[in-house]
Amino acid sequence: MMRYIRAFFKALAMTVRGETIESAAELQFPRLFAWIREGRTLADAAMQAAEVNGYDEAARKQLTVQVDGRTVSMDVIMKSVKFHLEDEYPYMLEHLTEHSITGVYAANLNDRYGVLLLAEENLPEPLKAAVITLSQHLDTIPPSTEVGPQGNSE
Repeated sequence: MMRYIRAFFKALAMTVRGETIESAAELQFPRLFAWIREGRTLADAAMQAAEVNGYDEAARKQLTVQVDGRTVSMDVIMKSVKFHLEDEYPYMLEHLTEHSITGVYAANLNDRYGVLLLAEENLPEPLKAAVITLSQHLDTIPPSTEVGPQGNSE
């Protein structure tokens, strides 16, 4: 019984400090999860910069670029990046299949291309800088040979 009481108070203390327990996937792919966490921060910063610079959801839907022959709005591109970083990549890494890692890298390549096209648009400078920073970050995904059990040098 005392073991459960100690565990409860330890969990409570961690919660108060804002700490979390790393998942098995985070332990298996630490560099990739660090990249994902930083990407979330940069995607949030780009969305905030858009809002502050007059690109609310309606304006983001009006700004479009041609991605592989399709007209895609800024809103779809930015929300896709956020969804991948917040939900899809962690899910894929938590539920590994033989193609999970490939899926993360393929989706990131698509996201990076869309964000790169946005960065080429005539955007207000603070927004343009945030989009460029996000694009550069998406380009720095750790090489697949350096993630996972074989490539962890950390």
